[in-house]
Amino acid sequence: MNPSSQLFHQGEEKLTTWNRPESKYNETHQQCFITWSQQLHVQYSTKPMPMIDDPRDILLKVTATTICDCNPNLCNKTMVYMDNGDILGHEFMGVIHRVGDQVTKLYVGQRVVVAFNIACGFCEYCQRQEYGVCDTIYSSKLQEKLHQQKKVTLFGHSCLKSAGLGGQAEYIRVPFADINCLPIPNDVPDDKALYLSDIIPTAFHGCHIGNVKEGSIVAIWSLGPIGLLQARWCQILGAKRIIGIDYVPKRLKIAHQSLQIETINVKECDTMKTLLEMVPGGADCSLQAVDFNYSKSLLYKDERSLQSTADMLIY
Repeated sequence: MNPSSQLFHQGEEKLTTWNRPESKYNETHQQCFITWSQQLHVQYSTKPMPMIDDPRDILLKVTATTICDCNPNLCNKTMVYMDNGDILGHEFMGVIHRVGDQVTKLYVGQRVVVAFNIACGFCEYCQRQEYGVCDTIYSSKLQEKLHQQKKVTLFGHSCLKSAGLGGQAEYIRVPFADINCLPIPNDVPDDKALYLSDIIPTAFHGCHIGNVKEGSIVAIWSLGPIGLLQARWCQILGAKRIIGIDYVPKRLKIAHQSLQIETINVKECDTMKTLLEMVPGGADCSLQAVDFNYSKSLLYKDERSLQSTADMLIY
């Protein structure tokens, strides 16, 4: 459990005010959703179809969606303030069903993939392309109390971080659609385009903030989907050596056989000793590609001792 949720659940401070906006719904048309019901339980249910609230919105018919490693944190006590009926899903794409009057770059029938975080496109942060800290989109008072400032607004999360919109549904309203939607060519199928919603750009972002460049020696901690994609990005960026660190045999096999990178199995050796034997001067950068619960682990402390870590923790 992270410190913020631990503070909440221990009752050290009662934080009950939040300002999630109310969306408009078409009560005459029902659609299916995947919703949070209670701790460790989600359900397939029906709710009215969402409607365009703002002229900059679109209504999207979802054609593909998936789950993320952070989703289990929404079903236990790691993420606070999940409400019965909250719609899950922050990785999705689809076909535009309706457009608001002020949408200028998109049209009905167009295929788009949607970014997992929501930005306005015109605030000071968005103008600097720091979309993850957009200060125009909904932010809960609870979030501001815990973090002392606004944080990223995401699709499909608790009211701590979400505007009540989730992509595991037949239809979803996408705010500020011109900035949050990426048009997809018709010859790119959903099962490839979908991953542009999160894991492909997230993996690239880790390489970017880790300063991976031609000739770099890179250590990647965890070889889940993000870690494997980071390894591929490192190859594209010209890294000289890539060392993947994990303990799951299947992941290590994929990394070694498919990506042909060096690997370390943490269950078979002293990780730090082995890494420093392989790279006596230490890696140029370490990319951490796991769930934020990992930040409490001993392995993370070892990684931080290299003093060259780019953390891919999504809060």
